[in-house]
Amino acid sequence: MGLVTHSLFAAAGLSVLLARSAVAFSVVKYAGAAYLIYLGVRALLDRESFVLPRGVASVRLRSIFTQAVASNVLNPKIAVFFLAYLPQFADPAVGGTAPQLLALGLVFALMTWAIFSVIALFSGTLGTWLRTRPKLAGGLGWLTGGVFVGLGVRLAFTDRQ
Repeated sequence: MGLVTHSLFAAAGLSVLLARSAVAFSVVKYAGAAYLIYLGVRALLDRESFVLPRGVASVRLRSIFTQAVASNVLNPKIAVFFLAYLPQFADPAVGGTAPQLLALGLVFALMTWAIFSVIALFSGTLGTWLRTRPKLAGGLGWLTGGVFVGLGVRLAFTDRQ
């Protein structure tokens, strides 16, 4: 859904606004950086294992979905990617570029969904394997938290190019 949102933004020309407006870019950039750091700190402070033990209530799907969409929509690099990459394949001679950009963005989102679905299916098997290795799972939690904090800090302190 985050990629669909970026597709709509690109078709509406909002990606151009984001790329040309330093203020708009900065708002999205710092919101995204803050969210990554928040997720990383949460992972670092989590005393539980990377993998939920058996018998623990699962996380609500709505919460996971909301978190995934927010992290995708607040990622300014995706918006810049859609701005820099998709327009190369839109042909103004064929018709309006907005419908073409929307179609290209939706195809990209569909392909991404298919790939991530395969990864999600594999993740269930990996989670079962990690349940039997709590030290490794705990290390992955620290690694994940560290990577998220690092990416958030890097995003916050990189200059716009």
